[in-house]
Amino acid sequence: MGRIWDESGTNDIIKWCREEDLPEPIFKEVTGGFAVVLRKFQIPENLESLELNERQKKAIEYLKKYRKITNREYQNICPDVNRETLRKDLNTLINKKAIIRRGEKKGIYYEFI
Repeated sequence: MGRIWDESGTNDIIKWCREEDLPEPIFKEVTGGFAVVLRKFQIPENLESLELNERQKKAIEYLKKYRKITNREYQNICPDVNRETLRKDLNTLINKKAIIRRGEKKGIYYEFI
């Protein structure tokens, strides 16, 4: 990385993560100091307890491999399912705090929180 952070370093780190298309960092107070956790992506820890259907599990596996998924990609994964059902699947994953929606209009995609 080779970067030097000034006193506004936390904002710089957040900005850098966004520029690199990474999840925002986790800032932790630890005994005697402060830690910053940088992540490639965040896979929710509670996936097993979310009671996902088979289509949603396919979406999660796709996300683990490619880090993001679009509606069209989800439709390609589940070609025999109508778009409305797939949209509801993604919204359910959002409501269960497994993924987050990013972008606008035709640029919408989903990724782990």
